[in-house]
Amino acid sequence: MKSETRTVRIPRKLTREFTVDLGEREGEEGAELYPITLTSRFPVKRWSWDGAYYEILSHDPADVDLSRAVSGLPLLKNHITSQQIGSVQGVRLDAQAEKTRGMLSFSSISIARDQKALVDEGHLKTSSVGYFVTGMRLIKTDEDDVPTYEVSWAIAEESLTPVPADPTVGVGRSAEESMLAIRSVAADELAEFEVAEDIREESPADEGGEEEMKDKDGREIGTVTPTPTPAPALAEIVRDYGKEAAEIAG
Repeated sequence: MKSETRTVRIPRKLTREFTVDLGEREGEEGAELYPITLTSRFPVKRWSWDGAYYEILSHDPADVDLSRAVSGLPLLKNHITSQQIGSVQGVRLDAQAEKTRGMLSFSSISIARDQKALVDEGHLKTSSVGYFVTGMRLIKTDEDDVPTYEVSWAIAEESLTPVPADPTVGVGRSAEESMLAIRSVAADELAEFEVAEDIREESPADEGGEEEMKDKDGREIGTVTPTPTPAPALAEIVRDYGKEAAEIAG
């Protein structure tokens, strides 16, 4: 077994889309609270500078930074920081279900009332969480050599948006269009990670899962199952994104 690293360059801020849950609203008229799921472990296909990959958000408490949500997350329109329409309170990690949840509420200002009406009438059904990746770990590579990374992350904001805002997701895009989109992201908007990758050298154990044990004369005396190699720790981010995160969350 030998270990190597790969460099992964991705946009500093990413988003994920979810459906607004209107099933059990709470509160009086004009002050409704909407239960909302912000994140899950669902694999999302994304694009790095060098190609496609799948991203899974870790929901281990050690990998989830909710510090910016302590006093509530800003609720934005279409991820536009100058268009706050409310907030998300009570953001919490449901480690057992591997999700984060909160309660969405709207402001009384005009733009917020318009967004709330679209939600109430069933026209606007998509919410989108904005977050920063803070670490990456390679967990597998498929037969097409597309890697899957589990990431640690820091939440930044929540938005209502009818159209995904992330140019790297690849939904509705060809591979060529997605690659052009990620390569058009400015260098100072990219985060860079060094991700460990274990390369297993070919052996009978790799091919068959069990390795034969023989005595000095070549007679088989039993089998042994190789001990699995522990997964590498999450890599730490190289560049500092704290200033940008504070601007978005503030």
